[in-house]
Amino acid sequence: MIPIAGATGRLGGLLLALACAASAVPAVAASNIHPERPGRLVIEAGFDSTRFRWAPLGEDGRRALVWDGGSLSLEPGVEPERFGREDLVLDYGADLAGVGQGRRFLFAPGRYRVDTPLLLADAGFHLTVLRGSLTVDPGGLRYVSDPPPAGRRGPYLLLAGLLLATITLMARARSRLRSS
Repeated sequence: MIPIAGATGRLGGLLLALACAASAVPAVAASNIHPERPGRLVIEAGFDSTRFRWAPLGEDGRRALVWDGGSLSLEPGVEPERFGREDLVLDYGADLAGVGQGRRFLFAPGRYRVDTPLLLADAGFHLTVLRGSLTVDPGGLRYVSDPPPAGRRGPYLLLAGLLLATITLMARARSRLRSS
């Protein structure tokens, strides 16, 4: 669950407190709508070309990293760094803002499951994620995308089973015709 702000008034505050208590997310003041200080955004396995691919966004040098479950668009001149073998790292400022479920994202430390669209925007990038997990630490953010589906073999297995059943029934019918 993503920590969000936007509930106003006494009833809204009560609803926000109940939602936070129910989801085990600590109650956070509305002043926590930006990170406490600049940090680093890490996208785990962002340089893995089997899951992520780069796409140009125009002739001005903008480009985007896209994958099944999100995208990262970079402004001209912004270059991500490599961390470890395949992790992608970007620096962000204290003006990083986030929106999820139509409300502001609260940068409360913790690990959050992303199951609704979440947008994080800074002067140099825009990150949009649909699913995965986001860890907020005082020094930065770490996004881990869900692994791609194991495969879409279900329809092919069903087709193979139907074909095998059809062949078996045709062979039986043919043998009965021969024996009669």
